[in-house]
Amino acid sequence: MSAAFDLSLYREPQLQSVPRAPETLEDLGIPGSLVEQLVLKMLFQRGEMSAWDLALAIGVKFSLIDGPLETLKRQHLTLVKRAQGLGAVTSVFELSEEGRNQAREHLETNQYAGAAPVPIEQYIEQVRRQKQKDGWLTPDKLAQAYRRMVVTPRILSQIGPAVSAGKSLLIYGQPGNGKTFLAEALVNLDDTPIYIPHSVLCQGHIVRVYDTVQHQRIDDVAREATLTKAAHQDGRWVKCRRPFLVSGGELS
Repeated sequence: MSAAFDLSLYREPQLQSVPRAPETLEDLGIPGSLVEQLVLKMLFQRGEMSAWDLALAIGVKFSLIDGPLETLKRQHLTLVKRAQGLGAVTSVFELSEEGRNQAREHLETNQYAGAAPVPIEQYIEQVRRQKQKDGWLTPDKLAQAYRRMVVTPRILSQIGPAVSAGKSLLIYGQPGNGKTFLAEALVNLDDTPIYIPHSVLCQGHIVRVYDTVQHQRIDDVAREATLTKAAHQDGRWVKCRRPFLVSGGELS
């Protein structure tokens, strides 16, 4: 029996910078029409939302959806149901009949209705910023990861370079000799977080990336968004533990 353990994602480099909130639609890197589509789909699914809640759901500052909201109002696709007198940010929107028809058409093409997708170029750049520096894995770190196991120095000398190389690692042997235990101990090597986008935009297609099953979210503060948090953090990204994926199977 043999088992293959792909550790390439787990060994993605250490976070160097937190994604900053885009200041303009140009910084956002996606067409304004795509923002309008997200607004229509969210209102279709939820019935009504305030402008502030829409901005939070899309993961951007209100100033970035102010223009698209005005466009949708001029096109009679959205209606202001009520306002609380604290500016446009508190206005509550709902869809017109024509708006619901357009939202249905957009949902037939793509059912994604969440945070604005990150352009693939921005995703690649963030992955590079999260790259671990050379020499991040030390003998002491490796020994600490296996402190609960009886492991010979020879095995550590084989595992260390394989993990440090940042590529897939294959562990093989007879059933019951500790292959899975040996691989899963590597999750203790590094607990630094990374940022993962809710989705990416690649060649016009929205692809989900953040997976609530595979990714362990880290929340530094309460989930309720605040003005300060929304103004400084890029809501398109989720702070997570580094993913650790294990696959195994029979080879004959």
